[in-house]
Amino acid sequence: MPIMGEAAGSSVNDRYRLLEVIGQGSMGTVWRAHDETLDREVAVKEVLLPPEMDDQERAELSALAMDEARSTARLRHPGIITIFDVIEHDGAPMIVMELIEGRSLAEILREEVRLLPERVAEIGAAVLAALREAHAAGIVHRDLKPANVLISDRRVIVTDFGIARRIGETTIAEPGEMSGTPAFVSPEQAQNAAASPAADLWSLGATLYNALEGHPPYQGGDYATVLLALLTQEPEPPRSAGPLTPLIVSLLQKDPARRATAEDAAAALDRALNPEETPAARPLPPAPAAPAAPPSPPPVPRKVTVSAAGRPERPARAAPTAARPAARSGAGTRPSGRAALGLLALVPVVGALVYACNAGGAPVSGATGTGGLPGSAPAGPPWGTAGPPGGVPSASYAAGSKEVGSLAFSPDGKILAVGEVKPRAVSDGTVELLDRTTHRLLMTFTGMDDPVTLAFSPDGRSLAVGGADGKVGLWSIARRKQIATARFSLRRDSSIDNVEALEFSHDGRTLFSATDNGQYGIWRLDSEKQTVRSISGDDAECVDFSPGGTSVVCDTIGSGPGLWNVARHRKLGDLPGVSDGVAEPVFSPDGKTLAASEETFTGNAPGTVDLWDAATRNKVGTFTLPSIQTDSVTLGFSPDSKTLATSASGSAVLLWDVATQRQVATLDPGDSDLVGALAFSGDGRLLAVGGLHRTVDLWDLRTHRLVTRVPTR
Repeated sequence: MPIMGEAAGSSVNDRYRLLEVIGQGSMGTVWRAHDETLDREVAVKEVLLPPEMDDQERAELSALAMDEARSTARLRHPGIITIFDVIEHDGAPMIVMELIEGRSLAEILREEVRLLPERVAEIGAAVLAALREAHAAGIVHRDLKPANVLISDRRVIVTDFGIARRIGETTIAEPGEMSGTPAFVSPEQAQNAAASPAADLWSLGATLYNALEGHPPYQGGDYATVLLALLTQEPEPPRSAGPLTPLIVSLLQKDPARRATAEDAAAALDRALNPEETPAARPLPPAPAAPAAPPSPPPVPRKVTVSAAGRPERPARAAPTAARPAARSGAGTRPSGRAALGLLALVPVVGALVYACNAGGAPVSGATGTGGLPGSAPAGPPWGTAGPPGGVPSASYAAGSKEVGSLAFSPDGKILAVGEVKPRAVSDGTVELLDRTTHRLLMTFTGMDDPVTLAFSPDGRSLAVGGADGKVGLWSIARRKQIATARFSLRRDSSIDNVEALEFSHDGRTLFSATDNGQYGIWRLDSEKQTVRSISGDDAECVDFSPGGTSVVCDTIGSGPGLWNVARHRKLGDLPGVSDGVAEPVFSPDGKTLAASEETFTGNAPGTVDLWDAATRNKVGTFTLPSIQTDSVTLGFSPDSKTLATSASGSAVLLWDVATQRQVATLDPGDSDLVGALAFSGDGRLLAVGGLHRTVDLWDLRTHRLVTRVPTR
């Protein structure tokens, strides 16, 4: 995700000139920079702190990050990146490091998918040597993963000790939280245990597993799904590891006492690299005994929810079905690069994660798609088989005076939230929650002035609803009631302040809200503290946040759209190449790209959608739409950020490949119901399309077939 505080050309400490962004992570941005004192190129990591923190919290975390960077700077090893300088700039730490020309293991695997065991053994031996050097100095990495393994020629370097800790200390996060990337984190870290070298060895095993198999040992659509599997399931045995299989199995033991030690791992890697010289070796810790019969599913823990104010809610019984990857929608929550869920935070959402959902179905009559085969037939629509009058197929329904103005999938993918608006200035907006599998109505929230804007909290327990009066309501899914409300407007009369965007912080403790009167707000849900900031300029409009709420895009007549840093309330720069304003801007889930349509075209005329690099703000592409029938285009990114969906003429939705900027599919149900909202499911299998005639189409993106049309009430 783009975490931007400085701009290219800025000077840091009157010495380091920032040149270009070369990397982004969950805690900051890495720049290529020029050391003007020593006349050399260096890498500068800009550590940006969460925008929702107050001054005292920011100062404490900044001091801690500075201490950790200084500790890491004492390490001297060819497999550990060298730190030259640690400074504080504009209230945040900046780390100056050696500049390594190479690619991360993650980048290599994106291209090659998996590596041969011999090459993985070479990489593993180099990484292990670097870890042993750090462990000898009393430092644990805590976030080892393919993205933090840099390969330059034959040199292998471990980078980003940004959340490293002294051995025996717990995380820098709050109690009950966890630092690290869940797909590569150890089970004890997930339970917030003290740091130990054994945790890094687990992460080494997960990293090597990923390099051998092409995917990590545990996968899922969001952090909670991955952590649930990590704590309750054994990983699938590696199939491509060859001689490394016993080592991988031993490194991924949940019990640190049964896990391979650093000495065990070094000996196993040496044997894999030099099989002809292998002496008799001490066996690795044994793998768990295989069960005589397939084990029964683990018991589902009792669901314990907590309100926004921190008060426990009444437990609810969860459905005893299988876990499913979480969802992601253009209007909903976004996955982060750093987890804030330990065991205490995981328990409340286990019940919400355990379910089964599978959408299929034959195409609705009249629907067209570009290729693919129909799926299995659905059980039938919940509204019966007679259907409405007028010859509409039984799986279709289109009527009513409301419009679908927003859509959002819950993080676990089980629920689709549908926000309805009436075609008049102010009215009671309705939010319906539909079961993704059966399409049945689960519950309805009312009382917010429309148009409504929707965002699920990262744990899926709450839904934020923004109205047309600058107000935001927070609803408890379990309790089916509104639990808190806030007003994000500096004006006395906020009756026309539409809430244009909502975004939760990655830990779910802060909610960001933006309005069309040039204001954005920060709502600390644990303390109910609210802050509203205003963008100067006539007719300013703030319209979307980057993942986690680190930056906001605001449009101002006269100067055009630009990006603002939320934490520092400072303009980062304008988006070039826009002759007028922009409509419906949306960040990609990885935060690297911003897409928006220009507000310069008229009905039934070609429209354009521009793409900008979110870090540099340079325009990187333009899509030309064949024709449109409204003054704006509805947009949505797929969960992997590789596909952009845009509305087009009539009810059609066009799918574009972001990298090549080519159209890859047309989804058209064959009617005139204009598109009002788009949302991808987190697994990337479904696209929900909201119509202006109060309907929601569900498309299967594997076959490009219309699964069904769901009516709202």
